[in-house]
Formats: sequence, structure tokens, C-alpha cells
Amino acid sequence: MSVEVDKLTKYGLSYQSKIIYCLITDLDFLETVDDILLPDYFESEPHQWVVEIILEYFNTYKTNPTLDVFKVKLENENNEGMRNERFLKLKEAFEHKNSTDLPSIKKDFIEFCVNQHYKIALYESIDDMKDGKYDSIKKRFDDASKVGQNKNIGLKLFDHSVEDIFLHIKRNTIPTPWDIINEITEGGSGDGETGELFIVVSGPGGGKSWTLADVGASALKIGYNVVHYSCELSETMVARRYYSRFTGIPSMDLQYSKDEIQHKIDVLNKKNGKLVIKGYPPETATVNTLRAHLTQCVKLGIKPDLVIVDYGDLLKPMKFHREKRLEISNIFVQLRGLSGEYRVPIWTASQANRSSAESEYIAGEQISEDYSKIMIGDFIMSLSRKVDDAKNKTARIFTIKNRFGPDKLIYPSKFDVSNGNLFIFEPQSIQGQDTNKQMQDNKGNTKSLLREKILQIDSKKDKR
Repeated sequence: MSVEVDKLTKYGLSYQSKIIYCLITDLDFLETVDDILLPDYFESEPHQWVVEIILEYFNTYKTNPTLDVFKVKLENENNEGMRNERFLKLKEAFEHKNSTDLPSIKKDFIEFCVNQHYKIALYESIDDMKDGKYDSIKKRFDDASKVGQNKNIGLKLFDHSVEDIFLHIKRNTIPTPWDIINEITEGGSGDGETGELFIVVSGPGGGKSWTLADVGASALKIGYNVVHYSCELSETMVARRYYSRFTGIPSMDLQYSKDEIQHKIDVLNKKNGKLVIKGYPPETATVNTLRAHLTQCVKLGIKPDLVIVDYGDLLKPMKFHREKRLEISNIFVQLRGLSGEYRVPIWTASQANRSSAESEYIAGEQISEDYSKIMIGDFIMSLSRKVDDAKNKTARIFTIKNRFGPDKLIYPSKFDVSNGNLFIFEPQSIQGQDTNKQMQDNKGNTKSLLREKILQIDSKKDKR
């Protein structure tokens, strides 16, 4: 018996276009509906043609077709009018890239397809019912109950070649401002499937906020969208730090260089990267607050490529514990989850404890409140500046943890906190050796000055 299935006409062409986009870009979604998806559900011939190509490609290669696949198919179409209509439908589909209702639409469409499958099973069972073939009816409905399920149970290792695995784990990365950090993190911070959390650790006034602004400014300069949350500095104060990072002008002198700043802003604006700075008083915003704000940004057409939270220790926990360290730990877990949810790297910072004040470098055990942050973060680097370092604009970077490469490495650095300039050097490079020598010389000079002071004090005592 021939069954006439329902069409998606009542949902509108925009809805159908969004489904097409999801089928082309979301493998989990395509795997879920491939056995219940019919081109006839769609209203227009161009949409039906696109679905036919998707199903044909998936059944052969078990993945989504690329735009190049459609390009070849379009070039083989001799009817120019048909070719143009199909191209326009494809173009319209990708205009829904940033739509916030895609998860809801996918859910509704799966339900629609399942219901259609039951409808087909019911109509096909009518003849079997007349003939008393109840086993066939039972099997048909048993099969119908199994469709529309997510078939992705995980990575089946032996079904993939080694080349497939390396392609699968490739991250889309945003470079940091520092070549040496990009090198040991396989390109910088990325869009890992389960999230990527980068943490900067330093003592009070150690340069955490400057370092995070440097990460954001570097991403903006190459055209990425950055959302920067501040739980410590005001929005305008953060903006001034970005001005310093764009121009190299010390923060205190920015008021005298407004024309130069405006010129830099105008140039950066042409690169399409957008910066949103949102401030919250300490311990008033939760991770859910940030989630709601990110959703609002997406709705307004600003999809974040990089999120900065200055800093995680100052967020409000969503669940309260007797011990502060457990609250902080949960905040960092939630930040990493937020990263995975939006497929966007998150950079944040954490305070070091008092024992770090005059340490040669800040190690993992000197992170304040909760050591488990080390287990949560993907890349954690500390920045230590002693008294001499502050005077001579030097610092030490120590890689506490690195999921992407080597860690427990110390890098000599030059750090100017007047404008946020941070340069991280390979120890064996000329700049690295010079910076190390400067720090050693300063250490010796400080010891000499202390000895002279002690001798002067002793001399005065003897005279008495």
C-alpha cells in the first residue's frame, strides 16, 4: 500500500532550511535520522535534492558531505535555472549558522520523523492484518520503536585508521601572543569537544589581568570574537588595558593619545573581530550568569570564539559547601563544561597563596584554595615577579600543567605592567639568556645591598 507522508510545509521554509544546515554540519544528528529521513518531507525540489545528496553521501562514506561535494553535483546540472535554485537553497541554509533555536528544531524534527515512521508502519500493516500475518506486524512496530535513536555510542577504535584518529583529534586553535606557548600547546587554545580551560596563576598584583587582556587582544588582532568577563576591574578599566595592548602606550598615558587609540580601533574593527566586555561585582555572577550572557551575545550576532573570565576565584558558586575550596573547585569544573558546551576555549586566572610572594617560580601546590584546579585545567601557567623583577620588568613563566605537550618548564620573560607587554623567551635563545643573566645580576645586587645595610647597622652599634 502506498503511503503519503506529511510534509514540513506548516513549519515554513526557514525551518526546513535550518534542518538542511543541521544535516550538513552535525554528524550526530544525521546518524540519528538517516534511517527515518525522507526527501519527500521537504516542500521544495531544491531542498529534496539536497537531502538526496546528503543521504547518498552518508550511506557511502558514513559522514556529512562537504560543500565541495555539492559544488561538483551542481556543476553537473545542465539546467541553469535548477542549478541556481539549488545553490540559493544551500546558501540560505548556511545563513542559519548562528541560530540559537537549532537544538530545539533538531529535537522537533526527530519527533516528526519518528511519527511519520509509525504512520508508515501502520499503513503497511493493514494488508498483513487482513492476512493474519501478526508476526510481520509485530516486527514492523518493533523496528519502528528503535529508529530515531542516537547511534553514536562512542569512538570504536578498530573501525578507524590511524589517519582517521589524528584527523578526528585535530583542534581548531587560536594562537596566544607567545610563540613558545603556541609551540608547546599545538597551536594555542582550541575548541576541544569536552572543553578547554587555560589558567594563569599569580600572586596579588602579579599581572593576571594584564596577561588575560594580552590573550584577548592577540585574538582580536587576527579577527576573532572575544567576550571578556571581569569580576574585579570595571568595564572601562578593562577597556583601557585593551587600549594599552593595542597601542603599547602605558595605561597612565592613554589620555594623551586618544587619536592614536581611535586609529588602532578603526583598523581592528575592519578585521571583523568583536570585543564584548562585561563586568560583574565579585561573587555576584555564577557560571549560569555567563551562560545566559553568551546566549544573548549569540542572539545579537556575536558568536564568541574566545571567552576570558577574570577571574574564576571571584565567581559565585551555584552550589554552596561548608569548605570554600570545594566551591572554587566546582566553579572551575563548570567553566570547563561551559567551554565544551559552546566549543570555545576559556582563559581564566587564579590566585597564588602567600608563600609564592618571593618564590623563584610558582608551583602547583601554591595555588590558593583548592589544588584540584590543576586536575581540571588543560593548560596552567604561573607568572612570578619578585621585588627585583618589578623594578627591572622581568618575570618567570612556569608551565604547571599542559595536556598538549611538555610541562614543568621555566621560561625567562620580560613583563612591563605599565602597558601589559609580556615577552616569553626560550631559555637557550639570546633574549632568554640575557633575561636570565639580568635576573641573576639583580639577585646578586640585592644581596650586596642587604650586606651593606647590615654592615652599616653593625657599625653604628659599635660606635655606640
